[in-house]
Amino acid sequence: DEQLRRDRAIAIYDTMLAALVKAFESAPEILFVAGAGNEDESVDFVRSMPAGIQLPNVLTVGAVDSALEPASFTSFGKSINLYANGFEVQTKMPGGKPTMISGTSLAAPYVTNLAAKLWAINPALSVAEVRALIESTVTVHGENEMKVIHPKAAVQAMH
Repeated sequence: DEQLRRDRAIAIYDTMLAALVKAFESAPEILFVAGAGNEDESVDFVRSMPAGIQLPNVLTVGAVDSALEPASFTSFGKSINLYANGFEVQTKMPGGKPTMISGTSLAAPYVTNLAAKLWAINPALSVAEVRALIESTVTVHGENEMKVIHPKAAVQAMH
């Protein structure tokens, strides 16, 4: 029966979401960085996981293009904390052949890399301090006031 399948799917999703939230909450000393998703939809409306999880140690990243406009595919919503380049990022295919790939999975590593740089400069920083450094040094773009990371400003703010 269709309703039974729907109810079961919702129950399974809710169980998985609760377990993931519990795991994130139990590790406050770890900064989790999640891609927003590439469905061009609200992560809040569709209850996206992990992108829709709002915790102090979770940053959700959307994608912008080289003009700092939202990438056509990036998901959006109030749960998106930051944006970074996720459009035509140069990478390598298996075997080493260079290629260009787009997606929030390419934008999230920019935030992870920035956090790692901040910790490399000062390993004593807490997750809250790293998050504050990143978020306080963003540049705001577009009508939706997207907060785009600014790595140079974040590093300079430490001095």
